[in-house]
Amino acid sequence: RVVRQDKTGTVGDLVYLLTRVNTSKSLKRSTVVIIVQNGKVRIIKHPQFNEKFSHHVDAIFKALQHALLRKLIHIPDTMVVHNTRDDPMCFKARAGKDCPTIPVLSFMKQWRPDNSSSATDLLVPMMVHSHDDLMWVPWELKVPK
Repeated sequence: RVVRQDKTGTVGDLVYLLTRVNTSKSLKRSTVVIIVQNGKVRIIKHPQFNEKFSHHVDAIFKALQHALLRKLIHIPDTMVVHNTRDDPMCFKARAGKDCPTIPVLSFMKQWRPDNSSSATDLLVPMMVHSHDDLMWVPWELKVPK
């Protein structure tokens, strides 16, 4: 069983989502499955996965594996779908693009000033950014959210 907030999904829901990934050129090139099982991390990539996204995925793998091996964190057996694209993968009420019960993690999420975005991906911080540079924006130029 897969749980997302107050909804419980099934293996069929997961198969639906992975079928969507497998039949979409852009999704198969940018989506991975991260599995944590018995304290070990595995990453499953589609054979057509675009290697330009690998530095993000590899950094996540190394950070998770390091923390689990040193017992800095405990993560129960878990499977996560991770979207590495600059666009969300899941949307409310959009036929063929919904992810009703399976959580999808993404580095990017749509935001509109009127909060009208229908994206349902779960935003995760890019804490393992590998470019060794930070972007600084003066406080007065930031958009209030």
